[in-house]
Amino acid sequence: MGIVNNNITGIYSLTPLQEGFLFHSLMNENSSGYHLQAVYRLHGDLNLRYAEEAWQLVSEKHEALRVVFVNPAGKPRQVVLRERKPEFHYTDLRSVPDPEEQVKAYRQYDLTRGFDLFRDVLLRVEIMQLGDQDYKMLTSWHHIILDGWSSSIIMADFFGFYTELNSGKSMEELHSAIRAAEPENTFGQYLNQISLQDLSQAYAYWKDYLDGYDNIACIPPDEEAPQGDEPVAEAELRLSAEETRMMTDFIHRQNITYSTLLETAYGILLQKLTYSDDAVFAKVVSGRNIKGMDFQGTVGAFINSVPERIRCANSTVRELLQQVFSDDIESEKYDFCSLAEIQNSAVTKKDTIQTLFLFQNYAVTEEKNGSVEWELEDSREETNYDTCFNAFLNDVITMQFLYNPRKYTRNNIMRMRINSGMTVKDLQDVFGFTSPQAIYKWQRGESMPTLDNMVVLAAVFDVSIDEILIFQNKPRFQIIA
Repeated sequence: MGIVNNNITGIYSLTPLQEGFLFHSLMNENSSGYHLQAVYRLHGDLNLRYAEEAWQLVSEKHEALRVVFVNPAGKPRQVVLRERKPEFHYTDLRSVPDPEEQVKAYRQYDLTRGFDLFRDVLLRVEIMQLGDQDYKMLTSWHHIILDGWSSSIIMADFFGFYTELNSGKSMEELHSAIRAAEPENTFGQYLNQISLQDLSQAYAYWKDYLDGYDNIACIPPDEEAPQGDEPVAEAELRLSAEETRMMTDFIHRQNITYSTLLETAYGILLQKLTYSDDAVFAKVVSGRNIKGMDFQGTVGAFINSVPERIRCANSTVRELLQQVFSDDIESEKYDFCSLAEIQNSAVTKKDTIQTLFLFQNYAVTEEKNGSVEWELEDSREETNYDTCFNAFLNDVITMQFLYNPRKYTRNNIMRMRINSGMTVKDLQDVFGFTSPQAIYKWQRGESMPTLDNMVVLAAVFDVSIDEILIFQNKPRFQIIA
């Protein structure tokens, strides 16, 4: 597309992860990787004109939605345009025999269409009407412009603008309010700030952090012939409200976070699968931690991936959790670095990092705005990793394993729950120190704690991981030095 100079408000470099997204897109033109979708169910008297105008206002408010990418002389840049409306469509499915199938077909069409990062508008909205007051709204965007945190912000803004329009405010009034608002810290300002960081000090930190690492922590592919043509599949584990409460009580007593607990558990799992006491995987970080500046309400692709190292050695899990928590705080100072560059400068083995961890605590799933109720019905994401552990907190903790079904079967992924034989009642007994029977079963190898509860068990008794990881009817799991 041609870009008129007076329509440009800024030109910026890319973040390390944006460069990775662009590289992946150029190398895999037909890939649906990093193409995100979310489907919202809307119920009520939806005004389509207001819905379209609300999306236009969201784009006006957030410069990241008005970006076009250019690549002059092999130096990619993102150009912010003064005006760039999201792509908006409406389809009436009320007379279609099976509207849900049509929704599914359109989602697949949208994925197949993909995004041309140099030409396309990178946010698309499709509203499909299934009944008189029944709608589905598909939002589709490329990860290169938005992270998950940002998606919750723009959805809140969309429904906020829609409500104001529906209550009688004019577009001109809302345009004026956006222009008159005190400018927040923008994504462009963030890009300028990270360009000023001391890269030599940052990469020296990561080199020291990974010093001595000589493992490839991964989930072994299934020996069975995998079935399915889809690029990504998922297996989900949702904790109950009681289990979530128990986990919450535990992390409060340990003075750690949900992410610390879950990433430690995932690291232990990878250790067990690779017969090692040392595991490194990629962890998604928010990327918004710039000293002296608040980007919590800013929209953009802030996220980054950095190494997460879980080393057990002879430490107890309680000690390990504190060490991981401390490392996470320290690494925030350097989480703007390129993961590819970190691996090139600090790790000797090729393709050392093969799996991804992500914890999300920003979910917004339902709300009522005036005459329209809405809820998040489904979402879809895909990375270039064959396996991804994705956990998020809403009312309860939900854990998802996203995996490449061409390499893994669902049975293979579900077996990663460490041969689960531990029930909620067993866990309650452990917390109450009332049932040695559960401990006896684990010592006998008759059952094993689950991925999350194994960490809790070891921490409660302040024992080492070597004393917890016991294979059924096999010798004690040996940590390899």
